[in-house]
Amino acid sequence: MSKIPVWAKLSPNITDLSFLAFSCLQGGADGITAINTMKGYAGIDIESLQPNLNVGGLSTYGGFSGNIIKPFALKSVSEIAIDHDCYISATGGISKWQDAVEFMLLGASSFQICTEVMLNGYNIINPLVKGLESYLERHSHTSLDCLIGTGLKKIDGYSKLDKNIKYQANIDNESCLKCGKCFISCTDGGYQAINKEKNKTYSVNPDKCAGCGLCQHVCPSNSISMISQKSLSAKN
Repeated sequence: MSKIPVWAKLSPNITDLSFLAFSCLQGGADGITAINTMKGYAGIDIESLQPNLNVGGLSTYGGFSGNIIKPFALKSVSEIAIDHDCYISATGGISKWQDAVEFMLLGASSFQICTEVMLNGYNIINPLVKGLESYLERHSHTSLDCLIGTGLKKIDGYSKLDKNIKYQANIDNESCLKCGKCFISCTDGGYQAINKEKNKTYSVNPDKCAGCGLCQHVCPSNSISMISQKSLSAKN
């Protein structure tokens, strides 16, 4: 047996990461590190027909890391934390202090950073530490331990979500740039719920809006918010 703590670093390229974590813990692992890189392919030059990562004319599948895999890492960490009472060290997409807080709220006791250091160097560490200190002070926490797992109670199965709560997009025309991105996305990829008015402003048809949030996602000026229909009724 090892005399030093051993954390098993798990690959996300499987079906059930929680079961893999269970197997590692049963096998004697002291903790879990989640996640490793995700398999991907770097692409191919469509003119030369050569792979972008070229080794003697050939390429292979590799591991993607960095901010692009953060949503998958958050899911993995939270699933393991919900199913197992164990030490979790989070990796995958952490580049700033806000990311670190998210992972700790979802069950991580520590976090690791690699890709962001490779891209921007160790200078990222000082603002990360200062950001965490400021966050703890602002929320009257004495240590990072106060954060661990406190966000897990907000996660549940789809069947447990309240289907009676309906949301509707609300456009603030004072800050709106009139770029029309919300209109295009909703018309071509949504529910055709946004109207273009004669005065070049935009309005939402409440009878068509399904509250999907697509318009909010594409808005470059954060002029669109999703508000419950109950709240809208109270406001009116």
